[in-house]
Amino acid sequence: MKFIKTRHYLVSENYGWNPCATSVYNFSVLTISWLPRKGANMRPVTIAYFLMLLCWRAGAQSPPPQPTDTAKSQNNEKCVVAGTVVRLDTGEPLKKATVILRSHDSVEQSAFAITDAQGRFQFDKVELGTYSLDASDNGFVKLRYGQKKHTDPGANLSLAAGQKITDLVFKLPQTASITGRVMDEDGQPLPNVDVKVYQASSRSGKSQLGAVGGASTNDLGEYRIFDLAPGR
Repeated sequence: MKFIKTRHYLVSENYGWNPCATSVYNFSVLTISWLPRKGANMRPVTIAYFLMLLCWRAGAQSPPPQPTDTAKSQNNEKCVVAGTVVRLDTGEPLKKATVILRSHDSVEQSAFAITDAQGRFQFDKVELGTYSLDASDNGFVKLRYGQKKHTDPGANLSLAAGQKITDLVFKLPQTASITGRVMDEDGQPLPNVDVKVYQASSRSGKSQLGAVGGASTNDLGEYRIFDLAPGR
C-alpha cells in the first residue's frame, strides 16, 4: 500500500491527472503485482490505459459552472403598489372600498384589495408589466388611475422590476339618485312603468344621448334611480 500511495502522489501532483484516472492507474499497478508475471505484461496495462482514457474524456467534457445571471435576478424583483381611497368632498378615508389591479399581460397576475379603516390599500409581490387600477365603493363613482373626473380618460400603470409606488390617492365623488312617481291623468299610480335616465355626450363632434340608468315603478307608481354619476 505504501507503493500505491507514492505512485498516487506522483501521478496526481506531477502529471495533473484527475482523481478517476489516478485511481485506475494505481489499481492497475496493484493488479499487476497480484497476477502471474507471464500474463501481466500487457493486458492489465492495456486495460488501465483504456480506462484512464475514458476518465480523461469524461473530465474534459464536464460543463463549466454557469455564472450567476445578475440581470435575470434583478428582473425578477417584485413591485409594490399602494395608496389611499378618500371622499372627494370631505377627504374622509373610505373604509372597505374595492381596488382592482388588472394585468394587461396575464389574468393570473391580476388582484384586488379592500381598504382598511384609514382607506389604505397595498399590493405586494406584483410582477413587472402594464396594469390598470380601479377604485370603487358603494355610493361613489368608480375612478381609474389617471382620472381626476370620471369623464377623463384613464391611464395605464407601467411597472418596472422592483418599482414601488406607494403614494396613490383616489378621490371618489358621490353618486346621485332620482326619485319620483308616475300617475295617470286622474292621479292614479301606474305600476311597472319603465323610467330611464339619459345623458348627453359628444362623439366625433356629434352630440348624442345614452342611457345611464333606469328603474320600474312599484305598485304605488314610485321609482328610484340611483348610482348616477354627476353630470347632466
